[in-house]
Amino acid sequence: MDVSRSDRSGLRCVDTPRLLVSVRNVAEAAEAVAGGCQILDVKEPTRGPLGMASGEELARILGWLRECRSDVPASCALGEASDWTVSGSTRGLVADSQSALFSDVPRGFAYCKLGLSNWDDSNAAMAAWSQLHSEWKQSHSEMRMIAVIYADWPLCGAPEPGRILSAAIEQRAAGVLVDTAIKGAGRLFDHISTDSLALLAQQTHSAGLSFGVAGRLRREDLPQLRPVQPDVIGIRSAGCPGGERLGGVNRELVGQFGRAIREVFSGGGALPRVLPPVQAELAGRGIRAVSGIDPAQTGNAG
Repeated sequence: MDVSRSDRSGLRCVDTPRLLVSVRNVAEAAEAVAGGCQILDVKEPTRGPLGMASGEELARILGWLRECRSDVPASCALGEASDWTVSGSTRGLVADSQSALFSDVPRGFAYCKLGLSNWDDSNAAMAAWSQLHSEWKQSHSEMRMIAVIYADWPLCGAPEPGRILSAAIEQRAAGVLVDTAIKGAGRLFDHISTDSLALLAQQTHSAGLSFGVAGRLRREDLPQLRPVQPDVIGIRSAGCPGGERLGGVNRELVGQFGRAIREVFSGGGALPRVLPPVQAELAGRGIRAVSGIDPAQTGNAG
């Protein structure tokens, strides 16, 4: 798979997006890999959109990947920044030991994801994310952080997208993932438009970061994602029978989604750009140009 020369994340693609599949145990991991997933993501969906699996489960899945000599990179969810705070301070500060923070996360994952829902104060949320990211880089330097933007941020108490993207660039995160926090309150495109996603993608790519999307996506959503040109498309519910995210991942469904990605993104034709008038309209939704980056000058990112 071709990778962009300006990539600093290891995830940028110039042909078709990589398929990320979220799993909760070894059995599901085996199904996802057999179905052709290109990034194996580990989380516990009963604990939220980025629910962190137990340390034991994380270690089991890493062990299985090593045993079967799979070259599929793995990522893991770390929950929300608010999960790691005590009275407004990070657990690392309370424990006065960075080694205690994230101690349940075994080494071997290439990427991790940390969300920012459940905050009343956006400034406090961003301060916590930045501090946690800094401590993560010291304790798990080989595992790159993916910043998560929630498309339904007004509903879940998360900062607006532009603030998270700015922090991800400033903190040199590996990339950005746009997802949904409240799974029962709609899918990705119920909360954000193609134009909004395309603008975020252009700004993210201009900074050399990867750009991913998730949020109960279905195969029929893929044509709408083509102008966005994401590097990663993440699924869980689409890989489970009946679209039930708490069901087991199925290799046939994963394979069908992967084939659909290749069919949609291998098509020809020019892709639309996000022009300045559109940016002005998007600013009202919390999606603003990041300082120093002019998406109108970037052309088609990817």
